[in-house]
Amino acid sequence: MKHNNRKIKVKGLLPLFFLLAVAACKKEATDIGLTLVENDVLENSEKASFSQAVCRTVQDDSIRTDFLSTGLFGMVNDPEVGTSIASLIIEPKITESGDGFADKTADSTRLILKFDLNQSVGGVPYLLRHGDTASQIAFDVYKLNEDMPDDSVAIYDSYRPELGAKIGEYTGAFNLLNKEEIIGDDTFDISPEIIITLDNTFGQEILDLSSFNNDELKTILKGVVLVPKNVISGDGVIVAIETRSTLSRVLVYYDTTNVTIPLGVSSKSINYFETTPNAAVASQLGGSGHFDKTYLQSMNGTKIKIEFPDLNTFIQQNTDKIVINEAHMTVLVDQSTITSEYAVPPRVLLYAVDTLTDKTVFFEDLTDFQNQTTLNYGGAYDAGIVGYNFRFNRFLQRLVDDYRTRGVDNFNGFYLRVPTDSPLTPHRAVINTNTAQEAIKISVTYTKLN
Repeated sequence: MKHNNRKIKVKGLLPLFFLLAVAACKKEATDIGLTLVENDVLENSEKASFSQAVCRTVQDDSIRTDFLSTGLFGMVNDPEVGTSIASLIIEPKITESGDGFADKTADSTRLILKFDLNQSVGGVPYLLRHGDTASQIAFDVYKLNEDMPDDSVAIYDSYRPELGAKIGEYTGAFNLLNKEEIIGDDTFDISPEIIITLDNTFGQEILDLSSFNNDELKTILKGVVLVPKNVISGDGVIVAIETRSTLSRVLVYYDTTNVTIPLGVSSKSINYFETTPNAAVASQLGGSGHFDKTYLQSMNGTKIKIEFPDLNTFIQQNTDKIVINEAHMTVLVDQSTITSEYAVPPRVLLYAVDTLTDKTVFFEDLTDFQNQTTLNYGGAYDAGIVGYNFRFNRFLQRLVDDYRTRGVDNFNGFYLRVPTDSPLTPHRAVINTNTAQEAIKISVTYTKLN
């Protein structure tokens, strides 16, 4: 008999609540505004296109890291963008309280972490890893020397924990392939995991607890911190860890049995990130002007500022009432930078830019944009064009209406970012923003209402 305990997560998004038909859920309707006029309005429509964008790479926003759906871990020296380091804090918790094991002697102590291999965007699965999986990485394991932050406290990527005693270390590659284990007549598929040998003194501390419960456990272990040190061979790799699965656990072996302290649904986890841009990326940060190649990097790396001065002119010239039938933007990836080790993000997000603060803001139709980004404004990777498509009909309609009624042009460009979660992704994308090639372009179809 063959069993399979491999778990594949599918983290999808909600369907559009305004669907008129199932087939319409792939994109924002191109017929926005047609309820205001006759159905033959498209016969009188006009078109405009804009390809003279001003694009540059800028520092990404801080991201909250204490509620992520899975934990990122590892270190990669990406040849296109620079170094990324993902450190991880996890919280093993006792699920069955009882008496201590004071009369027992620890034989060995291990930390076992299950890899989170797959996620899904729009029903399409992708591998949750970035870099060369054959690389060898060295990292240390520490006790957390402070209490896990309270749930009411938001933790961001700049958080740095207070490290306690070092309780383990690891050097090697991450084996992301299933393995088989034979028990009697049965063969089991064991989903990929990493096994880290911990200091047995720490294991003995667990056995010596006067009572086996979480209050007592916190007196010797508030959390576990995994900190990458360096890449031993290859470019390195960042992978994902199941941080809320009992398959990830601390094991203390004694006699012929063991004590298990798992991660579970009530366990907290916190990521913290460090990114060091290479020279090409650093040359754009804090600068101005246009660059023909720009960079998206996740984990508090970089985002892209996109301005279209000609779109501002379009907004200001249309002083008569118009209906935006479709506003569409195409962004292309530099195909030469896509490899099996360095896949592009399965989805990127389009944001508005606050006209006063220059900060990233959601589009005004907040509920639609936050809950249905893949299905509404677009952003899923399209292998056919090697890039991303976005539709922003309603946003442009508001901009045109605001200028017509109040004389205010609220368009300050766009920001392009890699999602921070749903899906969580460690990927990057090198964007071709060469205006001579029209690699980034906006097309608008509109109708004047006279």
